[in-house]
Amino acid sequence: MRVIWVYRPALYLSSVICLLSSVYAADPLEPGLWKIVARADMNGLERPAETKTRCLKPDDARDLERTFAPAYRVQGASCEQISLAWSGQKLSWRIRCTGALSMEVAGTYEFDTPRHYTGVVTTLAAMAGREMRTRTALEAERIGECEKPDDGGQTTDDRK
Repeated sequence: MRVIWVYRPALYLSSVICLLSSVYAADPLEPGLWKIVARADMNGLERPAETKTRCLKPDDARDLERTFAPAYRVQGASCEQISLAWSGQKLSWRIRCTGALSMEVAGTYEFDTPRHYTGVVTTLAAMAGREMRTRTALEAERIGECEKPDDGGQTTDDRK
C-alpha cells in the first residue's frame, strides 16, 4: 500500500517525535549511544521494524520533556500542546494541530531504568476528508558511548 502524499508530513513528524522525544524521571537516562527499535502500524498494516541509533547528549538526558515531548510545527496548521503529565516513571503528552492538515499526536514513554525505555506514539491525521492512523511502539536501550562527544545525530541501521 502506498502512503498518500498528503499524509507524508504527518508520518514524518510522527517518526521525528518518536525518535527525538525525552523525559524527566527520578533516574535520568544516561547520555550515550542508544539503539531504538520502532514498530509501526499504519491504518492496520504492520510495517517492518526499523532500528536506528541516536547519540543522546547530556543536555538531552537532563531535560527529558524537551527531548521526548517536543513542540510541533506543521506548515499551514496551528499546533498546541493539550496535555503533559508525569506518573511515576511515565511521561504522557498530547498535541493537537488544526488547519489544512489536522492531526492529534499522543505519546507515552516509560523510563524503567537509566539504560532502557519503551514508548508508544499514536497519530490521527486528517486531510481532505481522508484519515490516517499510525501507532508506533518503541523500545530503546543504551549500547555504548557516542563516537564523537558533540554527535547528536541519528543513523539508520535498518536491521529487520
